Amino acid sequence: MTAVSRSEIQTSLRMPKALYEHLSAAAETNGHGVGEEMRRRLLVSFAGEPPAVADPNTCELLSAVARMAAVLAQWFGPWNENAFASRVFRHAVGKLLVLRGAREDEPVPAPQPRSGSVAAALFKGKPTVGGVTAALVALALADYPAERGGR
Repeated sequence: MTAVSRSEIQTSLRMPKALYEHLSAAAETNGHGVGEEMRRRLLVSFAGEPPAVADPNTCELLSAVARMAAVLAQWFGPWNENAFASRVFRHAVGKLLVLRGAREDEPVPAPQPRSGSVAAALFKGKPTVGGVTAALVALALADYPAERGGR
């Protein structure tokens, strides 16, 4: 049994026996325990909700990425557990960004962090694509459990 990280809590849940049996069967099919099955299903239930502070284009993009991940998992397995699916997913997300307006071939103007933003202080007026990308990935990984690349 793995130790619970500081960013997680352990809880108990009362449920009808039929629901438990359904979760148990799904967990066995997916190759993990009932607790992990419940955790994943709860995460998915909240993933469909748009982030609290996001523009409509970002919400549409996140929804489209989630749909692609779900279909890819049905076809080849989860993108994070299958090397082929991972490569397809990266390419599909990149293609989707291009189709939604983020063009790779356009020149990038000199970056201008918003005045007073964390970015202005963090990058000291000299942000680069690589530096900002690394910072965003580090922030995103901060919420991941350590065994999945986070803290």
